[in-house]
Amino acid sequence: MNIKTKQKELQSKEEVKYKDAFLDSKLLFRKLQQLDWDFADIKTSYFTHDFHPYPAKFIPQLPSLLIGQLSQEGEVILDPFGGSGTTALEAIRLGRTAISLDANPISKVIGKAKTTALSDEELYSLKNLNTAIQFNIKQIDQKNLHSHTLLEYYKHYVPNIPNIQKWFSSIVIGELALLRHLIEILLGENAKNLALTAFMKVVMRVSNQESETRYVSKAKKIKPGCTLKRYYTSLKNILDKILKFNYLLEGSKAEFRYANAMDWGSWLIEPSSVELIVTSPPYPNAYDYHLYHRFRIFWLGSNPQDLRNIEIGSHLRYQSEKIGFESYVSEMGIVLKNMYQALMPGRYAALVVGNGIYKKKEYKTGKMLLEVGEKLGFEPIGILKRNIPSYRRSIPITASRLQNEDIVLLRKPEKVEKR
Repeated sequence: MNIKTKQKELQSKEEVKYKDAFLDSKLLFRKLQQLDWDFADIKTSYFTHDFHPYPAKFIPQLPSLLIGQLSQEGEVILDPFGGSGTTALEAIRLGRTAISLDANPISKVIGKAKTTALSDEELYSLKNLNTAIQFNIKQIDQKNLHSHTLLEYYKHYVPNIPNIQKWFSSIVIGELALLRHLIEILLGENAKNLALTAFMKVVMRVSNQESETRYVSKAKKIKPGCTLKRYYTSLKNILDKILKFNYLLEGSKAEFRYANAMDWGSWLIEPSSVELIVTSPPYPNAYDYHLYHRFRIFWLGSNPQDLRNIEIGSHLRYQSEKIGFESYVSEMGIVLKNMYQALMPGRYAALVVGNGIYKKKEYKTGKMLLEVGEKLGFEPIGILKRNIPSYRRSIPITASRLQNEDIVLLRKPEKVEKR
């Protein structure tokens, strides 16, 4: 049995009869309550989902099941907090059209890399990139190419990172700049997204930052050529997976847009044009995406401060601005209003969220979203509960770890009242 046949069988199991899903929302909710939302001991790195790390991303089985239950083939699925493109990838895998929005500039790059089929010409250009990298590794090994030379030749690719020498050695800076140069001159857009995804995966490994989530400098002894070798391996691993699944991505429809979830104008979506919204908004006071991806954003040519200024739920932002859960509620209210505007009448929005803690007090995020959604005109369908297996509890809520999540279900009424 080939992969396409398996995919079709899985898809048919996830589908429900169209009328059953939309004629009676109470009946639908009871059906959803009977399903297993925990997904314990299940593989989450299938297809192209493991191309790049991303904090607090939900497992692909969640959007997959929601999409299968709440939409049908050919319909448009929107994720206004697109992250690494998990919802978008599951949407196209199930024969839908995906629109993924995010204010993080790396989101668009990763999402496109995970969902775009590459032509033979584009695959050949990536092989040329690997050949060029191998040549430069040989030149460095033979001491014909030195870090000061790379820094001089490719200094315009070096980002303006404050105290850059604290976070990257000169050897690493030169080789990262060389890689950015090679990616720019050798690749077209689709191949470039793939190459940049591999690049961003390596940036943190060769930096002096102690770990992905520990933001202190700790010098690493990275030898000349090591950065290029690590990148070569990273790109090869991603290429191997693309070659395996490339034909399954052919003909897929996914759009990735740099957008602020609170700014309707940046969504570039026609009102009442989306059949389903599946998303996992930032959890309140839990993560700092601008900090987690800081160096990646800089090396892409953007400024993480731009993301910080509009990041919903940011722990550091709420600390510095001395604001609390009420600000999270206000900002998510704006997003819910935009979601309402995007949805077709009679269709659903599903939001996967966790509780937040401010000043040692726990706030029920799911309950809040349900109440705010109702005030904005949504029909509050209910909240599905899911337990997070202990080995996956990687989402901090201040001093503890998240043990469960809520799946908030809202529906835009068939007959929309003027508000």
